[in-house]
Amino acid sequence: MTAMAKKFLPVLFALVLAFPLALVPCAVSASPGTIYVPGDYPDIQSAIDAASPGDTILVAAGTYTENVEVNEQLTLTGDVNQPSNVVVDAGGTRSAITLAVDGCVLQGFKAQNGRYGIKLEGSNGNTLTNNIATSNTGAGINLEGSNNNTLTGNHITGNTIGVKIQESDASTTSINFNNIYGNTSYGVDNASGTSVDAENNWWGANDGPSPSPGSGDKVSANVDYDPWIVLGVSSSPASIVADGSSTSTITSDMTINSDGADTSGLGHIPDGTQIIFTTDKGSIGSLQVTKETINGKTTATLTSSTIEETATVTAKAPPYTTVAQDSTTVDFTFGGSLDHFTFDTISSPQTAAVTFSITITAKDQYENTVTSYTGTNTLSDTTTTINPNSTGSFTNGVWTGNVTITKAQTGVTITTTGAGKSGTSNSFDVTAGSLDHIIISPGTASIAAGYSQTYTAEAFDQYDSSLGDVTNDTTFEIVAGAGGSWAANVYTPEEIGTWTVTGTYSGKSGTATLTVIEGVLPPTVSIDSPKDRYSTTDSTVTVEGTVVAIPALSEAPLTVNGKSRTITVSDGAFSKKVTLVKGDNTITVSASNLAGTDSDSITVTVHVPISSGV
Repeated sequence: MTAMAKKFLPVLFALVLAFPLALVPCAVSASPGTIYVPGDYPDIQSAIDAASPGDTILVAAGTYTENVEVNEQLTLTGDVNQPSNVVVDAGGTRSAITLAVDGCVLQGFKAQNGRYGIKLEGSNGNTLTNNIATSNTGAGINLEGSNNNTLTGNHITGNTIGVKIQESDASTTSINFNNIYGNTSYGVDNASGTSVDAENNWWGANDGPSPSPGSGDKVSANVDYDPWIVLGVSSSPASIVADGSSTSTITSDMTINSDGADTSGLGHIPDGTQIIFTTDKGSIGSLQVTKETINGKTTATLTSSTIEETATVTAKAPPYTTVAQDSTTVDFTFGGSLDHFTFDTISSPQTAAVTFSITITAKDQYENTVTSYTGTNTLSDTTTTINPNSTGSFTNGVWTGNVTITKAQTGVTITTTGAGKSGTSNSFDVTAGSLDHIIISPGTASIAAGYSQTYTAEAFDQYDSSLGDVTNDTTFEIVAGAGGSWAANVYTPEEIGTWTVTGTYSGKSGTATLTVIEGVLPPTVSIDSPKDRYSTTDSTVTVEGTVVAIPALSEAPLTVNGKSRTITVSDGAFSKKVTLVKGDNTITVSASNLAGTDSDSITVTVHVPISSGV
């Protein structure tokens, strides 16, 4: 180190200590802001000049006569729902709006009266949506030396050229779901050497752009326009009553393309596209009405006349020529041919044996009443107890009458049939009627002295529809001389013999027979089916047989291939479905008397071939 260097080192060190921040770069960050026109600045250009990259400029409704030049990466938003409210008028010179920077969003503007409505000059990666470009002498939208741009949902009409592409890689740009029509020279003119994606646009004609295949706006070479959006119109229903008040919904649909594909999941033409509906019969508010699309669709309501006739309803999209329209028809009728019957809703529940009213209407395929139908129909229901089982004659296509159903059941439906057509009512419940009698169970029983017998009581109406178990509210007794004792519904006998048991509930009585024997008899078990060595290819078999014992048994053990379960014995009989395996299956039923002093069992073998599908 030289002597002079050593001389200046202390001075340099002192400067560093005194001004440390002067030697360190200062990083300043700013969040994107929002600028309002005319709230913050009177015109759009002034707002742009004051903006920083990433800012959003919101422009209120009005006409702005200026040549807007965007040289910062910004979002410019007018009125995306009604872009005609925010007009940028070029005053007959240059461009209404020029983008000369990358990554901008331009939406909700009407750009007019310039050489170009919207010009992209060396500007990449921009999104232009929900704009109107009209009345420009060069092009509505001009892309010059600009790539990777998206044009969607724009209304481009009344220009010399709709969209012009030059000195650009057109293959990186997409032009979809725009209205491009009424441009005098070209709808899209691609002067680059690569093809541009211009599918699913409305070209002002259902047969597509010109010169081939259609008659809409002309396209140049290197424009991929196929498929394109088409206008369709439909009616629902297609037939209504000619009563001056019945209606059909007419739907204009521009979500289907020329390949017949539904494009609604990809995008849609600009909202607010005006569709003109006209009708030659009836009324859609008048003979003509204009509606605006939302998500590519809009509807009108057609009201019938009072004359039996057919209305033709036409929907036209811009530019409202014969190639930009579609039609549908709606029949006004006094009732077509019989197709089916309908029931007015039957309330639930109904009561067994209590009369209720039903109304049946003859209908055509469009749900219009067939007023000419005067026949008589059969009636049936899912309980098989409806009365009467036929209607009277229909009047003006309608029959109303009273019926009864005498059996209680849930989920009941009534079916009517006439002239080869039928109809079924809604489902409803029928509850039991008033108490008529009770039944004591078991009706016949036999027990040994010293054992007990349990009884139950169930109430019924006059048509044997159950009113439910009434055991807890039933008084039980046995004839004098039988002795024994009752504990609620459980009887313990004393005297040997056959006796009558009586149960009484709400003034209604039922009886049962009880035989009391001396001692306990050993049980006897038999299997009636399947027989021993029975062979089957089925995977299951039902085991049926008897268990005779005194006192009677209510259950017995069942063993299948070593696995035990309990089966129910009712009135000495049992039936149980069991699952089989391939080979020999051993089935055993056994029983012991209540005293446990005697038992009996029987075993059968069921064979399932190894080759079976079990």
